[in-house]
Amino acid sequence: MYSPVYEEANGPAHKAYRGVQTWEQAEKLVMKMGDFILYHRYPLIPDIVNLSKLSASLKMYVCYRSSKGSYRHYRIHSTRSYTEPFFFVECGDPKPKFFRNLDALVQYHQRYGNIFQSDDEPPCADLFPWWKSATVRQ
Repeated sequence: MYSPVYEEANGPAHKAYRGVQTWEQAEKLVMKMGDFILYHRYPLIPDIVNLSKLSASLKMYVCYRSSKGSYRHYRIHSTRSYTEPFFFVECGDPKPKFFRNLDALVQYHQRYGNIFQSDDEPPCADLFPWWKSATVRQ
């Protein structure tokens, strides 16, 4: 059976994954600016009593701490092309990059960043384009 979280036993997605968290708990796990984790967000309505309904409501997110110190929570979506799943991070980019597995998604975002420059500040590099996303917590 295909598991989108654990690509390799000690691969990048496995190392970045922190289980089911609230957004507050996830933020406490990201200590350094420019770092991120993967987590399944505990639903905002915690009164779900049926375990099968709970697992269906868990969505995977990236919790990212920007170079400015703010936390961003970006949803990870999956889509299918024929029988192959593809993953992407919904972070405000109009043309998101698609990845065949979560290891590739994590590796890409650990290696490549985005450059942001405003008129009154020097340029800064970030792994996710936080300036394209209007909300800090979704």
